[in-house]
Amino acid sequence: MQLPGKGEFMVFLVTFIRGLIMMFYITISTLFFSVLSILISLIFRAPDLAFEIDRYFWGRVALWLSGIQVEVRGLENLPQDGRGYLFLFNHTSYTDIIAMISWLPKMPRFGAKIELFKIPFFGAAMHSLGHIPIARDNRREVLKLYEEAGARVAKGVVFALAPEGTRQSGGELGKFKRGPFIFAVGAKMKVVPLLIVGAEQVQPKGSFLMNVGRWTRKIILQIQPSIDATEYTLENLSLLQERTKEQMAPQYQQLQKELGYK
Repeated sequence: MQLPGKGEFMVFLVTFIRGLIMMFYITISTLFFSVLSILISLIFRAPDLAFEIDRYFWGRVALWLSGIQVEVRGLENLPQDGRGYLFLFNHTSYTDIIAMISWLPKMPRFGAKIELFKIPFFGAAMHSLGHIPIARDNRREVLKLYEEAGARVAKGVVFALAPEGTRQSGGELGKFKRGPFIFAVGAKMKVVPLLIVGAEQVQPKGSFLMNVGRWTRKIILQIQPSIDATEYTLENLSLLQERTKEQMAPQYQQLQKELGYK
């Protein structure tokens, strides 16, 4: 077995220490900005203002200090009709969410497992910002929440869901679940496929530390052309699932090769 050189070991050691410091920073700053978001949302009724503060002083600062560069491509593919739409993104890492919050032009309201909403302050902040609690074992409740959220689409609210349902690894898209597509069809909104590449290498599944082993890494957010879900019904929902995955899969492989991960 070949042992790493002294230079490689020093990079690992320094970035490991940086990762520990950043884990502490993210924990403390998440608590602080959660309380701030609650106050701004409840007192000033301005969740979008809370989002702008969070994206710059929480998300972008955390990514920058961790040596992570984010490139957003395909902004011209975003719908411009004033209605909300649904980002469907591949999910490989907790860093996915930070990158999306920090760099997408409009605040997406995420669907997240209901357990996160039970965390003190953080859960209340998620409620105040309009995110959707997902109880994976209660399909009826999830569909009810989707129906309620769909009423906000006409007001221009943007949502983001991971059709795979949970984090994936290995560089392949997982099986797409029906729930997000039921939401899109029911709310009569456009689906915007979003590829996130590089986040898994920044923070692999099972790791609490960001960007260990390299000074800098790059994450690409590739926005693909939208798909109009009004062309589909619940009866042919599988066609929308297949079309979305078939659109995402080839470019997902291409972008991984571009970053040297394939």
